Amino acid sequence: PRADLVFQWPIGSDGRRAVVVIEAKLGARVGDYQLNPYREYARKIARGGPTALILLTSTSDKAERRYRSWSPVRWFAVMRRWEEALAVEGDDDQEFCRIRSHIWAYIIKHGGVFH
Repeated sequence: PRADLVFQWPIGSDGRRAVVVIEAKLGARVGDYQLNPYREYARKIARGGPTALILLTSTSDKAERRYRSWSPVRWFAVMRRWEEALAVEGDDDQEFCRIRSHIWAYIIKHGGVFH
């Protein structure tokens, strides 16, 4: 499977890893059976270590009821936290600023601000 973001790091000398899988949807719905392979992939590479599964959407998705092992997170909440951190740390990367701008425009256009 090809999840949007996979973070992993070793947690001991026995090969176990902590794994976070993020499936980021912006304007697309989660397909039937789409998330199960990602969960299995996370378990496989974790080798018995902890896993976290995050479904990142702009609005609610019926997949949130089908896939109880995934934590639903909204783009608006992520972007708001991102902006709070950038206000402190600063942002001088024009390309990064452009990408954030496109995401914000999409969220606002599609009503994600209110979800």
